Amino acid sequence: MRKRILITAVFLFFIAAGSLFSFSSGSCCIAFHSTLEERQKDIVRLILDSLSGYEYEIKLPFSISPDEAETIVDHVLTDYPELFYVGDEYYYTQTGESAPVSAITFTPRMPRRQAERIWKQMMSRTAPLLSSLEGKSDYQKARLVHDWLAENVSYSLDSTSDYTPYGAILRGKAACEGYAEAYTLLLRQLGVSASVVGGTGVTADGSEAHAWNIVRINDEYVLVDVTWDDEEESDRISHIYFALNDELMGRDHIPQGSWARLPASTSLMYSSHEQLGLSADSSTDFYLLLRRVMLAKEGSIRFDSAQTMERFMHELESHSSRYIREYGDPECTVYPDYIQLACFFIYP
Repeated sequence: MRKRILITAVFLFFIAAGSLFSFSSGSCCIAFHSTLEERQKDIVRLILDSLSGYEYEIKLPFSISPDEAETIVDHVLTDYPELFYVGDEYYYTQTGESAPVSAITFTPRMPRRQAERIWKQMMSRTAPLLSSLEGKSDYQKARLVHDWLAENVSYSLDSTSDYTPYGAILRGKAACEGYAEAYTLLLRQLGVSASVVGGTGVTADGSEAHAWNIVRINDEYVLVDVTWDDEEESDRISHIYFALNDELMGRDHIPQGSWARLPASTSLMYSSHEQLGLSADSSTDFYLLLRRVMLAKEGSIRFDSAQTMERFMHELESHSSRYIREYGDPECTVYPDYIQLACFFIYP
């Protein structure tokens, strides 16, 4: 995930009348509504009205602190992937470095005509997907859009467009930010509330800036990481990071800044493991569990504890010939904290 760039300087001023689309209102933007005060939301609405009309300098109705301005700008540039034509650099009007901010100027990433052409191309590219999901539940929309992106996008850091939704949708290449913004954009088109979450992703090789999503399915907030579910090397679409709660996602995804104040995600009811009966506890019949894995072809099991997982591994080892004969030879990968085990079965 890239860092937004603030430059305090004399402004450039861009104006263009009219807009290609209108922003959703109300509860569409989870991060926006959960972290800002009412007066800050008023400024965000003013900024959105201006940027949707391609006006890049916004004079504020009242002055705000630089910290407030940074929070507002961060959410405008992250929460609204429709603003793909707005660049990462922005400017404040201040009388001094720590003085209140009276205006904010954004910079265009591209001319208006190009932005309108890209928007139409994105909508045309995704029209079959979006139309096929009409009438589906929010859960089905969230899962099928996740799968569409994982199937059609490859991870890339080669171009500035990789950090945008149009890079993911039109070029089929994206960094984590591109995946997350495209996911947000498509779910919003389907009437599902979603936002990008910014923070740190932790792997065995260390940690780095990362982006994922928070989505509202019915009345539950869930966390999704399409990037990490796109297992390109194995050519599989995983659902290990689909519809997790704070406890599980928080093991290797750490939200930073205002994103740490998002609504709590406590349920796993929409995770693939729960939906497909692939969660195991001390009372689970492992033979039936393996049968569910085979039928679902999902490839992963979530355990309630390290002890349960160790019992499962012992069962596999003790009755390996039986399982191989009936289900194929499993190739298993243990994930952090022994919370889940991905078993990819080679079917006989």
